[in-house]
Amino acid sequence: GVDPDAIAVALAFAQLDAKALSSGYSFADLRAKSLHVDAQPGVTIDAGITADRLIYGATVLTDFVVRGRSSPGEVTVNDLSFGLVGGRALASAHAQTARADTRLGLVAALTGADTGQIAGLFGAATGQISGRLDARAEVEMTGETVAAALKDNSGQAIVSVIQGHVTRDLLEKLSTDLRVLFRSGEGSTRLTCLLAVM
Repeated sequence: GVDPDAIAVALAFAQLDAKALSSGYSFADLRAKSLHVDAQPGVTIDAGITADRLIYGATVLTDFVVRGRSSPGEVTVNDLSFGLVGGRALASAHAQTARADTRLGLVAALTGADTGQIAGLFGAATGQISGRLDARAEVEMTGETVAAALKDNSGQAIVSVIQGHVTRDLLEKLSTDLRVLFRSGEGSTRLTCLLAVM
């Protein structure tokens, strides 16, 4: 066979509007999207994009970096990282087609995030929780489409928070089991270490 054309791209932006780039793309159609990676592509790509600020509507990501490559039968994102809620989000992904299905692997992490900012994203009142959050997740899935892959997946996640405080009111809302530790929902308690494994 003929070797595919190889394209290498390196782009750097001070500010990048991701919403303008994705206009016309519907996330509603994502579940039916085929995950097939061409085993005999006409072109392979090795690309890197950096942006001081990446904007998507009201969301602003700082120090955005993405690097990836495609080759026959596989696509790899070696590095996806950006500043988020006072910390840094990092991810890598790999997709490889085997027969009719595609096997996907994803590793994602969040380091040094501000729990107060995270809680604010979910509508929690200011000051209900503080501390630094670290999280890591690994997921593997297999399928011909996104919907099929979501049905055949496995993974684990770990979340930790250190050196923080949480209000008793929030703790009571999060778990009825922990509510017995406190007589009232007033005040706060020191959060020395919180660890969750899924």
